[in-house]
Amino acid sequence: MIRTLSALLLAAGFIVGGTSVALACGGSKTMEAKKYKTVDGTTLASWIDQKQTKVFHAASAETFAAGTLPTAVRVDYSAMTAETLGADKNAKMTFLCANTMCSASTKAALAAVDLGYTDVHVFKDGVAGWTAIGKDLIVTRQKAKATAKAKVRADG
Repeated sequence: MIRTLSALLLAAGFIVGGTSVALACGGSKTMEAKKYKTVDGTTLASWIDQKQTKVFHAASAETFAAGTLPTAVRVDYSAMTAETLGADKNAKMTFLCANTMCSASTKAALAAVDLGYTDVHVFKDGVAGWTAIGKDLIVTRQKAKATAKAKVRADG
């Protein structure tokens, strides 16, 4: 009887502890109750080719400049607004970040849902998954450097 009770308490501790770990790593009840859909790389590539989705890359400016998907726009999930995402709340939009270990795309998608957008998708494989299926990245670093040099010349 005591062993059974001990085993039950131990199991309850793991369950509660596991929940605590999930919450500490950025998990929440909101994130558990998905309000977005996921999309695979092949489908996303088709959507991009057919101009059927807006693509948003949740990343720092440096990471975005180093390589992103075609047509992607950089977003900061903590500062997203309707102006960032566009007026059409029913437009298909897809969020991505670096890879499956990154949660920025999920946070950005949830922020979009909170803003009232209804057709929200996450490409969980991110940039790493995109290249893994043989797709090219768009590197914007040179464009960023050229813009910075032009600004220095204009200011100087």
